[in-house]
Amino acid sequence: MALDEDGWKPVKPFIKAKKMNYTVVVGGDDLAQLYGVELMPATFLIGRDGRIVRTDVGRLVDRVECEKEIRKLLRTKAE
Repeated sequence: MALDEDGWKPVKPFIKAKKMNYTVVVGGDDLAQLYGVELMPATFLIGRDGRIVRTDVGRLVDRVECEKEIRKLLRTKAE
């Protein structure tokens, strides 16, 4: 989730520089309030059923750590 006032303009170069291959959402205060984000950065891992399964707020998430969690979720059958 990115809350940059300039929208995608500053976000796209950041995504490219960090080689992020996952969905990034750009929103505003309404989206931050919906997800209860009070600190940035904020990372949400959303399961197949649409529920949030992990939240990391106020720290950058290590790519390897995040990918391990995603792989574990992909091996888990949807309930």
